[in-house]
Amino acid sequence: MAISDHSYSLSDIEWADTLTQTISHTVDGTFVALRGAEYTNGTEGHLNVYNTIRHPVRTNYGYSYADYTPALSDFYDWLASTQRRQVCSTTRLDEL
Repeated sequence: MAISDHSYSLSDIEWADTLTQTISHTVDGTFVALRGAEYTNGTEGHLNVYNTIRHPVRTNYGYSYADYTPALSDFYDWLASTQRRQVCSTTRLDEL
């Protein structure tokens, strides 16, 4: 199951809480919960990103766990370089 919310509306507390919830509901070998954020750009549309440590935002709010990516090219650069968290004890999302 994947949970995703608009990245620009996720505070640091909400981002951390979503991670806590996904970890507590993941059962190795049975069920994987994924945390995500929807990057929205007025002209380029909406893109969902799952299982990253930080999340992209189109407006610089100064959040500790967000990275300012005002243009789609910035978002793609961010996506290529961002870190991901492990899905369960043996598998990372980018290995699936």
